[in-house]
Amino acid sequence: MSSELELRYESRKEVLRHAAIRIEEFVRESLFVGDKRLHDVQARVVPFIEFSHTASLYADPLRESPFQLECQLEYSGDGSEVLRALRSSFSVIERCDSALDPQHFQLTMVIPIWAHSHEWSTRTDLPTAFTFHLKLVERNTIPFPQGAQALDRPEKKHVIFLIHGIRTRADWMPMVKRVLEEISGVTVLPIKYGFFDLIKFGLPAWMGFRSVPIEYVRSQIQIAQQREKADQYSVIAHSFGTYAIKEILSDTKNLDLHRLVLCGCIIDRQFAWENLSHRLGSDPINDYGTKDIWPVWAKLLTWGYDDTGRHGFGRVDVKDRGHRYRHCDFFNEPFVQTFWKPWFESNTFVKSTWEEKSPPASWWLNILSIIPLKTVVLLVVLAIAWMAFS
Repeated sequence: MSSELELRYESRKEVLRHAAIRIEEFVRESLFVGDKRLHDVQARVVPFIEFSHTASLYADPLRESPFQLECQLEYSGDGSEVLRALRSSFSVIERCDSALDPQHFQLTMVIPIWAHSHEWSTRTDLPTAFTFHLKLVERNTIPFPQGAQALDRPEKKHVIFLIHGIRTRADWMPMVKRVLEEISGVTVLPIKYGFFDLIKFGLPAWMGFRSVPIEYVRSQIQIAQQREKADQYSVIAHSFGTYAIKEILSDTKNLDLHRLVLCGCIIDRQFAWENLSHRLGSDPINDYGTKDIWPVWAKLLTWGYDDTGRHGFGRVDVKDRGHRYRHCDFFNEPFVQTFWKPWFESNTFVKSTWEEKSPPASWWLNILSIIPLKTVVLLVVLAIAWMAFS
């Protein structure tokens, strides 16, 4: 083997070794922390020929990874209980039960993004999945040691994520972080996915532009879950951030939120919050602004958004709270101190005095709400394209 290939192989092995450490720590310290039925867990990097005996000996070594990742867990409890825990935190491609050993389960799991090292995104020669062996063993009265790192790590009680909207660098986040971290046990983590322009915001979801910031937010939440090991997680989201957390909650089954606060919301009024009730510690709070025009335009001009940041949800499972605010007016310290801090500090929901005094929507806004502007815009674009290419 040439020295160049050896370097490639060792580099690949080191990246996978990092993933193995992260997966083992997660299984040991998050999924089964304090569980005395856990006997042992070990994630390791193995040679490709050991991982798959059917591997071709003539495969191109630059295209075939010579190392793979596998994890083995020994447990003295119910196997179905372990499988449920694993499925809630990992994407499982396939399950294969051994007919010869009914106490052994073999699964193919997707390597989670929080296990990736900083080099991962630049590599095209790494596997996307690993083999997970679950072995049910005889009960042992000696608890599996959790390790010095787990005992020494300071526990954070409550982590609050901040997620911003489009066309902004989220200058409001430091102030909100300072105010909320006055609460004992609270750590605030701002998530900034970068400047997201109006064109990408307005294009339909199937074109893929919306998924870029959403996947970034998802990965940051997953990484924080592994690093912080908090008892509770909450989210404050603004504008497109509300749409992002809705998408993340819809398809990330292992994310439970203690509190969810929305402002400048553009989530569809018909969104099935009832399907998330078991994963939310309380009904979401929707702080909407009666002078906020942007959710209205978002609903009128493109697809997948709604004007709930202007008119509220009007649902029994969402706490609407109206304010005399425009789209970004929520980010002032008196508002945060008055309305958000008591909610996270003492579970106190402070009502707004503005809702009863709020005037009805203007006549031109009512007219706009019944005109299918996005259909008109689409027809105009199609007409222009047809004339240009005809």
